[in-house]
Order: sequence, then structure tokens, then C-alpha cells
Amino acid sequence: MARASVLVLCVFAIHFVTGQSGHAYEIPDVRVQVFQPKGLRMSIPDTPGIGLMAIQLNLNRKIASPIVGEYSGEVLSPVNGRWTYDLPYLELKMDDVINYYIFVSFNGKGYLKDDLTFKVTKFDNEMQETTLPSVQECRPSVTTVLGKPARCAGDTVFYDDFESLDTAYVWQTEHKIALDHPEYPFISYQRSAVEVQKGNLIIKPRLQQTEPSFNADSMYSGALNLNDWCTGPPMTCEMTASGVNVLPPVLSGRITNKNFTFRYGTVEIRAKVPQGDWLYPELLLVPFTHKYGVAPYASGLIKIATARGNLNLTSSSQDYGNKVLYGGPILERRCRDALQRTHALTTEEWGKDFHTYSLKWTPDLIVLKVDGTEWSRYSPSDKGMVGLLPESCQTSAVRYQAGNKMAPFDQEFTLSLGLAAGGVTEFPDLPQKPWRDSASKAKLHFWQALDSWYQTWGHNARLVVNYVKVTAV
Repeated sequence: MARASVLVLCVFAIHFVTGQSGHAYEIPDVRVQVFQPKGLRMSIPDTPGIGLMAIQLNLNRKIASPIVGEYSGEVLSPVNGRWTYDLPYLELKMDDVINYYIFVSFNGKGYLKDDLTFKVTKFDNEMQETTLPSVQECRPSVTTVLGKPARCAGDTVFYDDFESLDTAYVWQTEHKIALDHPEYPFISYQRSAVEVQKGNLIIKPRLQQTEPSFNADSMYSGALNLNDWCTGPPMTCEMTASGVNVLPPVLSGRITNKNFTFRYGTVEIRAKVPQGDWLYPELLLVPFTHKYGVAPYASGLIKIATARGNLNLTSSSQDYGNKVLYGGPILERRCRDALQRTHALTTEEWGKDFHTYSLKWTPDLIVLKVDGTEWSRYSPSDKGMVGLLPESCQTSAVRYQAGNKMAPFDQEFTLSLGLAAGGVTEFPDLPQKPWRDSASKAKLHFWQALDSWYQTWGHNARLVVNYVKVTAV
């Protein structure tokens, strides 16, 4: 229980401020009530905007954030106008000292009051149970967070508005060469491509050859060493160019949640997707423990939404460019596109403005929406999710026998947000494409065509994320 408390605190401490005056919200004084023969109640008044209250406390010994207390608890909704934490079986005596700190999530920001004490000098009458919310106020949830059930459907279990980027507890900034990426994009992920500005996460790609100590010749004969901060396996931490195997021409960014995992829920991502030839966003749900194996897609992956950055990418009457949104679940490498669906705009591109991309994931279905409009839905067949694939791709069904009908989407996943370029899966082999997916020189041909595509990378050649929210279902 105590460890789960700390993890929840870390998840919600996205923009962290202390409970000092001058801020938009200040944690009110905590009402502490001690009862005879036993019981402790700690509460604060409800204020619109509070999403969570958490308390850590020690009895008769000091405590300070972020130390785990003897007693700890999170409160996810108010009762009778107060956020109330009860310890009904705790027996206290006169002159006992309760040392504690309190954390409150208010409008997505974390507020802390630390180094608080309360000395028992009197007792209230016998503790009465608080009135629990009615069924209408608290619907049972099927969501789990960090392996524990969420209390009520509709509760916000994760929120980040990117006022800052918490890389200590919430996000891992990827720093590696994308050699273990199943789409084989022509990139490396580097920390310097990721930043926050004015409440937005921004991932902006750059050319590797324009970085300090690199030039065009480096792409053929140089080395890229990312060992200092590498987040991937050893093979992804450094590379020396050799022959047609040039260095990744593009450096970009990606962040992955490292302390928040969940099973079932609604994900909302308010984002502006990139525009620029051969770019594409990664708004992903990725497996956390790889329950069904580490081979590409064996444990599943969900593309919540993506759109190719090209403004002009057509073949005959078919549009493949930035007006076409696509995505869906993937659970088999050979048939990775079998469940891919598309949703097209007719008048403008997806990257022209912000849109809210969402996923609803339950024990019975997966639904994709954009700006509240459903554009794709998946329900398992009598063979499960794998039964939605063509017969030739159902040989992998044996690995999901230990799961339920949603397998591999019956385990806890986490969020990953990034921007990639090129690769061998996302762009059809059209005449205007400078490489072919099956060619051994694909990355080289992409780089050699730099003059044709880099000129399309203007101000909008970046992924901008305004917020990410996960709600229990």
C-alpha cells in the first residue's frame, strides 16, 4: 500500500509547487479528528479542480516528503463536501503526535504541504462512518493502475499538461539509435530533440549532419555514440557508419511513461501532428512487461493516431498524405496493417491545428475517436482479438491462450509519444518516394534525397502535445 501511494504521488506531481501563498491554489488547513475508543479522520474541504488527495504519516516520529509513512492513503473523490482520509482502527492516546505531509492534485498540478504535526489533546465521540457515494456518483471501474483497481469509473488516473517535463518520476526521454524499432525509422532518439514550451511538449527533428562535430562526410564514415544517456540495449547505444549503412540521417525524440501503467481506460491526447515529408507522429500505447513475448508486436501495440507528414502524397485518386489519419491495434508483424483503419479530412490537413485523439479500451472493445467522433472500433471475435486477423496470420494465436479474449490487450500498457521519419512500414512505395522498403540501401537513398524533402520541414515539422489524460472506465 505504501509503495503504491508513492507511485501515485509521483504520477500526479507533474507540475510541483509547495503550499505557499501566491499560487493559484493553496492547500487549506487539515481538520484532524481523533476518536474514542479508536479512529483517526483527516480531511480538507472540497474545491472544484481537486483530483486527488494523498497523505503520508508517522506516529510519534518525524516524516518528510517523499519518505513513505507508517500509514498512507489516497482519496480519489470527496464525500459530503470534504476529501476525507479515515483510519478507523487506529488507537491513539493522549499526547501522541501525528507527523504528516499532504499532497493535493489541483487542475493537473501537484501541491504539497510538508512538515505538519498534530498533538492529541482531546478525543471526539465514537467515529461515525462517512456516507459513501451512491452508485450513480461512483460507478465500479474495470481499470487497474500499477496493478491495483481504480476506485470509480470516470476518475482521472493520469494527467500531464506539460508545464514541465518530469523525467525523474514520470517520463523517460529516449536516447538511443532506433535499431530495435519494429518500423526501422531512419532516426536516432536524442534528449536534445525534446523540450517543453508554454505548456506544450515539443519534439522537433533535426539533421544529424548539422550537429556539432558532424558533417555530410560523417554520415558515411563517422560514429554516433549515445552511451552516456542510452536508454536502449547495447546495440542501440553506438554505431559506426560503414558502406551503405550510413548513420541515421535524422535525430528526433520520444518519451515513454516509466512509472504509470494501466489496463483499460480512456486516453486523450491533445496534439498537433507534424507536417513535413516522410515524418510521422507516434501516439502509442505500448506494453510494459511484454507478457506475450518481446518479438515485435507479440505483446501488442496500439497506434492511437498517426498521419504522414507529406502534404502531397497521392497515387491515382488515393491520398496517403497529411489529410489521412490512420491507426489501430497491432498484434502480428506479418499482418501489422490488417487492423489499420483510416479517417480522412477533405478540406485541410490534420497537422494544421490541434485535435484531440482518443482511445477507449475496455474488456470488450477498443474504440478510436478524434475530436469526439468515432472512426474505428474493434471487438474480439469468438477466437479473441487474434481472430480479427486473416487466417494466415492466426498461427500466433497459441501464445495468447493464457490470456482472455482481448489478449494481448489484457495486460497493463503505458504511453509513448514521439516523432519518427522514414522507415520501412509507414509509407507506401509510391513513385515520389526516394527509397524502397525492401532495399538494402533504403536509409542511404532516403538520406541522398535530402534536398527534395528537407525543404518541406518548416515550422510545423514538429509534434506538439498540449496534454495527455487517462480516465478510468
